Amino acid sequence: MTWRSLFFAVTVCILSLATSCRKGPKVIESEPVATATPSGIFAGGTGRSGAAAPTSPTGLPAGVHRVVVQEVLPTERYVYLRVSESGQDYWIATRKMEAAPGAVFFYRDGLRKTHFESKEYNRVFDEMILVSQLVPEAHGGADLGRPASVQPPMAAPSFPAPAPAAGEVPRLRITELVADPQRYAGQLVEVHGECVKLNANIMDRNWIHLRDGSQDDYDLVLTAAEPVREGTHATFRARVGVNRDFGAGYAYALILEEGVRVE
Repeated sequence: MTWRSLFFAVTVCILSLATSCRKGPKVIESEPVATATPSGIFAGGTGRSGAAAPTSPTGLPAGVHRVVVQEVLPTERYVYLRVSESGQDYWIATRKMEAAPGAVFFYRDGLRKTHFESKEYNRVFDEMILVSQLVPEAHGGADLGRPASVQPPMAAPSFPAPAPAAGEVPRLRITELVADPQRYAGQLVEVHGECVKLNANIMDRNWIHLRDGSQDDYDLVLTAAEPVREGTHATFRARVGVNRDFGAGYAYALILEEGVRVE
């Protein structure tokens, strides 16, 4: 290589380095990320997790329906009811039960069937809601049209039960509880009776209707974690509740709660 060639190569290198220094390192700038504007049901929300479950426009918990019976079509095993809810009429089917026009019931969820065929009535319903269980508005005998504090007075027994000793769990007849529920309010008591009806797995508990022959015109309800079969005779230990309203039609002037079977 001649000295002229060497001089030319060195000059090119120096010019390239100078140009790079003037431009500086290349920086790739990120594009701004658009922030979505809340809309629809999310508008005005705080984005806080753990929010309370939604409620329906009627104030009932989500999935709970309040319906009024308009028409009754009984069958051998089931009953079809045309009901109204918030001004809309539709048909529901549930297990055979007593129902009359004007009666008010609650139910949770339901399975929607289209083109539902009834062989008993030789009829195809455009739509039918299959409901596992209907709960009457006055469930347990409480009149929801007025406060529990003004429920009809309860008959007093001829011989009231003696007051229990401290620490003792009294075993009572249903008529004794009905006669003076305030006397035992908040206390643990024991009752023995027959399960004449069971509403299972509602509000995370089982609703057991008891009779013991002492006052069978009163529908005493006991809640328990474990269900019992209808027709079972058993002794339960439970806490007396007075003027309790659980919502969705479950309101009671008297109820036994947190029941445990002891016999």
